[in-house]
Amino acid sequence: MKHDQALKEAVTIFASKNPQEIEKLTGVPYQEAEGTFQVRYFGQQYLVSYPDGLLAEELDQSDHLMIMQYLNTGQKVLPQGKWVSFLELPGGPNHYPPFVKRGIEPLAEKFGTNLEAFIKAAQELDGQEIKMGDKAFLIPALPYLPLAVALWQEDEEFPAQANILFEASNLNYLPTASLYILGINLSFKLRGEKIISG
Repeated sequence: MKHDQALKEAVTIFASKNPQEIEKLTGVPYQEAEGTFQVRYFGQQYLVSYPDGLLAEELDQSDHLMIMQYLNTGQKVLPQGKWVSFLELPGGPNHYPPFVKRGIEPLAEKFGTNLEAFIKAAQELDGQEIKMGDKAFLIPALPYLPLAVALWQEDEEFPAQANILFEASNLNYLPTASLYILGINLSFKLRGEKIISG
């Protein structure tokens, strides 16, 4: 699998960390008696066992990797209320075309003429409405790592448009390469499609 090696590395780092420190830095509760972290990820609860990093639930490998990398964060930085596009992330311009093709354009195609479906999909991921575009939501991917998704509906002059935005503090938790995966996975989840890694 594509993410095998990165996941193994993330689990090795996770196993070397103090669980109470992980809880303090990530906002993810640790149940010492059970030896598990209770991670809320895109609106769903997952149990991650410590120190082996195994998930109690079925989850795509790329999602598992995002959770493990988040749990390995070295510092706590709360969201600042500043949104940036993928293009503005370090190294973002190098991967922007595939990010648009795999993450953003399919959202515009799916929801550009169906605002109600977009609202429903975002709310199912614990989305909270924010002011942007015709309709936009803050999506809490992980406790201190929100994303935003915005939609502009099709009209007589312009085709539908969408965007996935990142909180400026996201980079304290995940590198650009991982935020790329996270943003595309958000797009798949909103569209109700099985994640295709690549």
